[in-house]
Amino acid sequence: MDGKANAITPPSERARYLARVKAEARRRVYNDGMNRTDFTAMLADAAVPEPREPDVLRRGDGVGLFYRGGFDADPGGFWRHRHDWDTNTWLAYRRTYVMDETGQGRYDVTVDETESCAPGAICGLFGPTEAGKTMIATAGCAEGATSEERGLRPFLYLDVDRNGADAFYQRMTMLGADRDYLHPDADLAWHAQPADAEDLQGCVEDFASFSTGGVAVMDAVNEMVGLFDGNPNQTDDYLEIVRLVSDPLIRAGHCVLLLDHTGHGASDREVGSHAKRAVISGSSIEVRPVRQFTPGRGGAVELWVAKDRPGQLRRCCPPGRGVGRCQFAGTFVLDPPREDGVARWRVEPPTGGRIGGGAAHPGDRVIEAARALGDEFTADRLSAAVHGREPTRAEIEAIRRTIDELVDEGEFVVVREGRKGRGGAAVWAVQEHASENHGDAEADAFACD
Repeated sequence: MDGKANAITPPSERARYLARVKAEARRRVYNDGMNRTDFTAMLADAAVPEPREPDVLRRGDGVGLFYRGGFDADPGGFWRHRHDWDTNTWLAYRRTYVMDETGQGRYDVTVDETESCAPGAICGLFGPTEAGKTMIATAGCAEGATSEERGLRPFLYLDVDRNGADAFYQRMTMLGADRDYLHPDADLAWHAQPADAEDLQGCVEDFASFSTGGVAVMDAVNEMVGLFDGNPNQTDDYLEIVRLVSDPLIRAGHCVLLLDHTGHGASDREVGSHAKRAVISGSSIEVRPVRQFTPGRGGAVELWVAKDRPGQLRRCCPPGRGVGRCQFAGTFVLDPPREDGVARWRVEPPTGGRIGGGAAHPGDRVIEAARALGDEFTADRLSAAVHGREPTRAEIEAIRRTIDELVDEGEFVVVREGRKGRGGAAVWAVQEHASENHGDAEADAFACD
């Protein structure tokens, strides 16, 4: 079916939504009188504009993993922003609760016009099932609810995967989110479980109209595309639906974070279909499990840059090992909860970041463990040496991928190819001429000032 209505087949959710969005776009063009970019505001500043730095889910050295837009500076005090779609302008308003002489409470609203809003970006977070993607995305929401020096940041969490509001609230409070921040009167925390396409687009448009410069999580993007009768494996469906749903959020300066599962094919393991790579306008991060997230015990995952269109995150990461390889961005670590139920979390940068310390390149840890073994090794044996205990299946697979990268880099050599059945596991060894200190030689190359 092509989505057109006839006497038998009514228009689909996707067809109705696309028709409405296109009609709205035509109305804006008619009112504005032009359909091209206006560089007037940019020409007023003769200097070359500075590229926007990633500042969502910041590492210990201050470098963020994802990009957002919004306003560079608040007009004073604690303000929120609202977009007037009819005039295409932004208004800043501050709502203060005051008591009158009779003891009755009311909200006093102060309104001020603001400068234009910097657009946000579509970012991605993908990895295998139960790798911690939901936990990391929730930490990106909780980050804006716990750091006073960075300012409170609104978020929208579209729980299309139906993980549940109770589970989301538990994760937010465990990660340290202020309970007052989560109160509905604050208009900062938006969580929704849309039942259909109309419900989802209503949540998106409301959030984009009443907030700016926040984070909008779509968990998960494949299910979101399905709400519009689209096929996430079809390039046209995926690109059209994701871009149209994200457009109001991008114009409001939000970071749109798409959660997705790792592709099953060997050729698309890193990012899935071509459409899923093409739609990213910010950064795309691959999650590789290190220590499984377990209630009461915490966990850890490695974060790898699969795509960074602005390039500001790659600039602060060590070079990839081999041509076309992902770059190591850091390690997300969740500590066991304290007695009050709050768990400390952090993103450790690679060694050589702005403040030094942090996590070394995973390849360096593997090389050191292999040298300590002193002879040939399998993936299971090397993984046990790296982790200091019996490894999980996910940890063995992560070590196997790192071994493949180090073979391409010339650090390891294949002693015996693995065979199915009783043929035996693959065996590797350290290349005798391999570098003794690969990480320190690269430290200055990616340090960010």
